[in-house]
Amino acid sequence: MKTPDNTKIWTPSWKFLIITVLLGANIVLFRIIEALVYNRELSEAKHSEILHELCMNSSDVPRVCQRLYNHHPTKQSNTEYKELRQELCVYNADSASGCLLCPNGWILHGDDCYYYSDVTDRTWDQSRDQCEKMGADLLVIKNQEQQEFIQRHLRQRREDTYWIGLHHDGDGWRWVDGEHYNSSLIQIKTQPSGRCVLMTDSDYYQEDCRSTNRWICLKKAVRI
Repeated sequence: MKTPDNTKIWTPSWKFLIITVLLGANIVLFRIIEALVYNRELSEAKHSEILHELCMNSSDVPRVCQRLYNHHPTKQSNTEYKELRQELCVYNADSASGCLLCPNGWILHGDDCYYYSDVTDRTWDQSRDQCEKMGADLLVIKNQEQQEFIQRHLRQRREDTYWIGLHHDGDGWRWVDGEHYNSSLIQIKTQPSGRCVLMTDSDYYQEDCRSTNRWICLKKAVRI
């Protein structure tokens, strides 16, 4: 093709266009395959992580945990996975969505797992460290229903006080997940020097973070 002044303009040939389209299609296909492989590896890794989580410190599902540690978790077939679900899920074992589970020693409520310590000699920071070692954090209370559930459980335990994930960070009271304190849900009984909060079966107390108490951990349940 030429311009009015006879300058030749390059135009791609049909062969060049076909080659370009094929190369582009191959790149797209490669990216799709790469994404599928990555998602599969991610799914297998998550599967392994969930099974390890369920078996951590577990004593009530020995057959499941024995299989987990004797065989590579990511190589389990769908049949084996269904068998694990049958063994672990008390309810909804045949449901497509499976069931929610917590590690041994934790209590399931809603979508969350709760851990109430029996040890009494941890500061607020030490208590949080203990929760983090178990893949959790100190308790964060989101609503009235959750609060009532925890208080009922504390009344059954008949213990004294527990650290929760509420502390004063210099910008006011804040939960460990970053949310600000809601005084309409929780009323803190103040003390002169306390910057961390203890919970009982009926009240919340401002306390020196260096004092030692029990604690409550919270984390999401796993679905299998």
